[in-house]
Amino acid sequence: MRIAILGILFMAVVNLTNAAEVPKTKEEEWAFERGCMGTQPANLCAIYDSRVADAELASLYSQESAKLASFPAALKRLEEARDAWTKFVEADCHFQMGTGGGSGFPGMYATCVTAHTKRRIEELKEYVGCHHDGCWPK
Repeated sequence: MRIAILGILFMAVVNLTNAAEVPKTKEEEWAFERGCMGTQPANLCAIYDSRVADAELASLYSQESAKLASFPAALKRLEEARDAWTKFVEADCHFQMGTGGGSGFPGMYATCVTAHTKRRIEELKEYVGCHHDGCWPK
């Protein structure tokens, strides 16, 4: 539990690369003004970080989809993989949080989703940046 709370606080303090592109809600501004300290601010900051990571992931999916536009079968597989990944993340984070609930649940769940999203971002960066013979499409 302590590790999860520390993870929330860490994620809340660290600004992700696309943070400037994702505007904060009034509630998120309030939370960041308080240094993301306390349960509600920490939850809001973690949720914002999750939204930032999600925006970066969506951008990468968009880039890869554009690259595969003339390869409908590959594009379909990418979309299927995206949908399966989303279901996996939801199930895994619910598993990690247990039957849960409690005031810290939203932030811990968001932190879990963000961690998965950041790993997926790194994978997709490899796909998007790949332009040699070993890449799809050939």
